[in-house]
Amino acid sequence: MGKYIKVSPFTAEQLGLADIRQKAADGNYILWQQGCGRNSG
Repeated sequence: MGKYIKVSPFTAEQLGLADIRQKAADGNYILWQQGCGRNSG
C-alpha cells in the first residue's frame, strides 16, 4: 500500500524530486513513498 510522506526541500533536492513534485503551503514537498526510490517498500 502506497503512502504519502512530507519531506523538507533539502531532502527533495537530494532525491532529485524537487522539480517534479508538488510543494505544500509550508514549503515542504509531498512525495509518494514508492516514488522515493531506494528506500521505498
